[in-house]
Amino acid sequence: MVDLMSAGPSTLTLEAFEGRHAGASIVVCGCGVSLPLLAEPQQYVTIGVNDVGRLFTPDYLVVLNMPRQFTGGRWEHVERSDAQVLFTHLRLPDLRMPQVRFALGKRGGVTVAGGTVPYTRNSPYVAACLAVFMGARRIGLLGVDFTDHHFFEATGRHSLARELRQIDAEYAALRAECERRGVELVNLSPMSRLTALPRVSIGEFAPSARSSRSLNIVSYATTPVAGVPDVLSRCIEARTPHRCTTVWATAGYSNGVRFGGGVEWTRAPSEAEDRLAEADVVVVHNGRVAPRHARILAGKPTLTLAHNYKWNVDDRLVSAGFPGLVVAQYQGTLPEFAGWTPVPNPVPAWEADWAPAPRGDRVTVAYTPSGRHERYPPGHRLYWHGKGFLTTMRALERLATRYPLELATTARAQVSHAESLAMKRRAHIVIDECVTGSYHRNSLEGLAYGCVTVNGLGLVPEIERLFLDVAGAGASPFVRGELGTLEDVLEGLVSLGPSELHARGQASRAWLDDHWSFEAQWRRFWLPAVHRALEHGGRSSRRAA
Repeated sequence: MVDLMSAGPSTLTLEAFEGRHAGASIVVCGCGVSLPLLAEPQQYVTIGVNDVGRLFTPDYLVVLNMPRQFTGGRWEHVERSDAQVLFTHLRLPDLRMPQVRFALGKRGGVTVAGGTVPYTRNSPYVAACLAVFMGARRIGLLGVDFTDHHFFEATGRHSLARELRQIDAEYAALRAECERRGVELVNLSPMSRLTALPRVSIGEFAPSARSSRSLNIVSYATTPVAGVPDVLSRCIEARTPHRCTTVWATAGYSNGVRFGGGVEWTRAPSEAEDRLAEADVVVVHNGRVAPRHARILAGKPTLTLAHNYKWNVDDRLVSAGFPGLVVAQYQGTLPEFAGWTPVPNPVPAWEADWAPAPRGDRVTVAYTPSGRHERYPPGHRLYWHGKGFLTTMRALERLATRYPLELATTARAQVSHAESLAMKRRAHIVIDECVTGSYHRNSLEGLAYGCVTVNGLGLVPEIERLFLDVAGAGASPFVRGELGTLEDVLEGLVSLGPSELHARGQASRAWLDDHWSFEAQWRRFWLPAVHRALEHGGRSSRRAA
């Protein structure tokens, strides 16, 4: 492989890059307004155009205009670029990076051949052709929007806006050639005006870009924590360019409730230790580390994620300077967690098991709290565990005497997590708890399954404000209930009938898709914390390519 950092302009040829990234995923970066959505550009092989260096340094840069054609100081960012190589057909002045010169091939062509590169009126097209030439198996376009403005400034109408139909046809031809070669060409921008390419989110694209640059993350727990450690692992695996494995003592509780997934060190201790030793970052749920793993985790970058009261969380890693996160439910409003970062509970809404299912013609109400607690006085150490179980069950039983309801509850026995999800999936209405003013995973599961979801959010204004803030939403998707009026609230919903409840449930799912995306949560909450952990641990947030 060519040593790009030491090679001079005369030693680099276009042919040297043929197949250089065979089988890789490459992101082609234009200067449109969507480019900042690439939260971790260092994790991808990137081919940028012009002055994308204002935002990040791409691996490769394509420039098809002379310096005098760059206005408003844009050429300065090309001059200062630290890209490995600049590709151009022009005789540009000497720059900090080596240059590869090529001849322009056929306009609107689709194949790099004979030292020539096909071209159109937009630079990202050339970059996409180079990505194919380099051997990419998957190519994503970002910032190739043809909308008003650039990512760095309000520059007005795009100069090629009137040529969009022609541009679309050119990308359609390139896509056809890519498909013939077994290469996938997609549009990563949610606002691009291009229609010729299938649209894929950056999160969906990210796993295919996994490489030696990716972090090895472990989601670590000494208890099952309602299955959240493995849910987090699956979310990171499915919507980021990183790898994540769950390592926990056991994937289930002694009462028979199991969650599955990950490595259980009670069954595979050596594998668990190997995964921890390989980890670049460890998410430690509730901060608790088993004595057998203390030596391995010593000094590793960690994030402590609190799911409970402070008295049930070990904060020694946070005291040592590593980030502390707390789930953005009631816990996130407790004074004892001041200074910790509230984060949304993750939901893998794209998984088949989290998809809504057809409902029956009989109104079904699901109530599957994690425990059968009634309620506790304020200040009690278990106050936030209150479920109003007996009061809620009595209200449901009375309603069942007046309406032909199907009740899916834990009144007779506790059920497995899988059974609890199945109950919600066939329900029209899901009840969380209407005691404390908080919400729990039951509420998020209800939204995911397209159910009308009832809880007490709003009884404590601080919790509702936190929920709306982390969701980036103006209004709650839940139906508010409290124990004193719960029966009336439920009767009002039941009387709507299954069809109307189904329609409202679809709105619940749409809200979740719009406001509870793990891809967005990763960018806003998790990634900054990961960077802080790496920096405090003296590690780099970018692996060597």
